[in-house]
Amino acid sequence: VSVLITGRCNRRCPSCTFKQVLAEPKDMTPEHFRRVGPLVGHVKRLCVSGGEPLLHRDALAAVKAIKESFSFDEIFLATNGDLLDRHPEIIAEFDSIRVPILDERTFIGCPSNFDARVRSREVCRSLGVPLHERGPGEDKPTVHWDRPGMSPWDCGNPMATILWDGRIFPCCMPMGPGVELAPGVDWRREVRQLPLPCDRCYLSSARDVERAKAGRAFG
Repeated sequence: VSVLITGRCNRRCPSCTFKQVLAEPKDMTPEHFRRVGPLVGHVKRLCVSGGEPLLHRDALAAVKAIKESFSFDEIFLATNGDLLDRHPEIIAEFDSIRVPILDERTFIGCPSNFDARVRSREVCRSLGVPLHERGPGEDKPTVHWDRPGMSPWDCGNPMATILWDGRIFPCCMPMGPGVELAPGVDWRREVRQLPLPCDRCYLSSARDVERAKAGRAFG
C-alpha cells in the first residue's frame, strides 16, 4: 500500500497521472493517519509518497504518526529526490528510500533529477539508509496496459493500491471514487470490484509521448 501524505508537488511532469491528487494540494494530518491506519490492517510493505512527500508542511510528524498507527513489515519513502538532502531527520525514519530516474527517457519534457540523485546518495550513505534509484530500462520499460480492460496483474508495472484522503484505490493510479475506509469495511474485497482506469492511464511510454505532444498529458 502506498500512503500519499500530500498533494503538493514541486514538479509538473507532463505525463503525471496523479491529477486527482495534485488538484488538491493539501496535507494529510497526523490525526488522519491515526484514524485510518488501524483500518488498513497489516501490510508487508508500506510506501510513503505524494505528490512530493517532503513538501508536507510537517512531514516528520506525519511519518511518525504513520509508523505509530499502521502495521507493516517494511516502510520506505518514494520521493523525486529534489529535496531529500535537506531532510536527514526524515530519511532516518525509513528502511529505505526510492528515487526514480527522471529525464526525457521517463517522460517527454521531464526535467532531469540527476543532481538531486547525486546529493541523495551522499546523505543516504551517511545515514546508512539504502537508496534505490530506478528508471527506464533497468528492469523493463515503463509500460502499463496498451488497451482498456486489462487486468492489473497483466500490467507492466506491479499492482499497488494507493491510500489518499481516507480512500483506497485499486491500482497505482488514484483515479475514480476508491473505497472509503471505515470500521467493518473489507477494502481488499471491495477495491477489487472497482473499475480500473485503464483507458485514462498515462504510463504507457508510447502514449506518454502521444498525449504529451497533444497537450493533454496534465491538467
